Amino acid sequence: MNQIERNFIIVDLENACGGSHLVSTSHIAVHQAVNRMVGLSPHFLIYSTGPKAIEDCPDIWFVWKGSGARFVPGRGLNGADNALIEVIRNEPALSRSTRLILVSGDHAFASPVAELKAKGIRTTVVARRGSLSNELRKQADQVCWLPEFVSAP
Repeated sequence: MNQIERNFIIVDLENACGGSHLVSTSHIAVHQAVNRMVGLSPHFLIYSTGPKAIEDCPDIWFVWKGSGARFVPGRGLNGADNALIEVIRNEPALSRSTRLILVSGDHAFASPVAELKAKGIRTTVVARRGSLSNELRKQADQVCWLPEFVSAP
């Protein structure tokens, strides 16, 4: 019997967009890139960014939540990273997933990704070219690149 592919997607919007100041101009392109990558596979999507990006971009709620995504707020230095790492370590649905798709290049995710690999969950890291940490790259089963139009200028 074949196992159904279930993707758990984590999106660090600040990293994927090239900084919190670019979330308002790039988040839609990141959303479209993620949707193309996942296609019709069953998935669970969680995204995070800080309060400044949310304040600058009120349409972010409609674009991301409209697709069934869950928002976890980040606050303070590395707030979005810490909020998403907490999800990776404690979300029950992730342990029932076959793959984690992490949209971030941040080194803070290297250890949580290694923990998931040890549990048999495959990991795909999606990052902007030039922003993927070596630590995270080494832990990923697969690396994909966001399109250039998503990158910071």
